[in-house]
Amino acid sequence: MKVARFYEPGDLRAEEADRPTPVADELLLRVRACATCGTDVKIFHHGHRNLKTLPRVIGHEIAGEVVEVGDDVDGWTSGDRVQCIAYVPCGHCFECTHRKMTVGENATSVGYDYDGGFAEHMIVPENVLRVDGRNRIPDGIEYRVAAATEPLA
Repeated sequence: MKVARFYEPGDLRAEEADRPTPVADELLLRVRACATCGTDVKIFHHGHRNLKTLPRVIGHEIAGEVVEVGDDVDGWTSGDRVQCIAYVPCGHCFECTHRKMTVGENATSVGYDYDGGFAEHMIVPENVLRVDGRNRIPDGIEYRVAAATEPLA
């Protein structure tokens, strides 16, 4: 499969990669749309302090179709249309347990801490599933529109 992998400022490469395989508590998503936001442009030009492991497949405004469902994941089946969150609260810290999940101290992000959506397929990690960080895309909504819900939220 094709991915866009960020190595360092000015170095974003289109590469071949193996299709990932989900473990028991993950989903495999066929990416149908991944928007490019201002942060992606900044990453390309300057990098980002939260990108601690390089190279990394970036892209965090994602909409796609479930391809595989891990054995421990309930409520999702192959073919479901889904939009994923980018910012992933831990769900356990003081802020998260007091309804302040957007400022939690242990948050991670898709495209920073986990490979993102500039790929043909991507893993939706357990952390995203644990905090209910995916949304069903209603019939009639295009994938490209669903991908734009993250910056609009």
